Amino acid sequence: MTQEELDMYCYRYATATLTPEEYMKIGGEKLCEIVKKNIVPIPKEALVAGQEYPGYCRNATKAVWDGQKFTYTHYECGFFVPQTIKHYEDDENNGIDVFVPVTGNLYD
Repeated sequence: MTQEELDMYCYRYATATLTPEEYMKIGGEKLCEIVKKNIVPIPKEALVAGQEYPGYCRNATKAVWDGQKFTYTHYECGFFVPQTIKHYEDDENNGIDVFVPVTGNLYD
């Protein structure tokens, strides 16, 4: 995964966690600067099995690391369904839906 793709996942995480009012107040361009400064992807070796992490994938903004992959719950067709997803370092499909765990705060 390229640095540009990682930056985009971090930006998507930020926009998914902000309310529309917060997003409008900060603005898209300023948000890009804040994300690049404050939101950092977490490498696999820094993760702890059993811990939930904020982050981003197509269907979730938080997931639990089991030591090999992430698990999250996805609402689909009226049911909550557990899903698993790879860490971004294990990406084999050029950034097509991996989980990018992040650390940092938009308001630092």
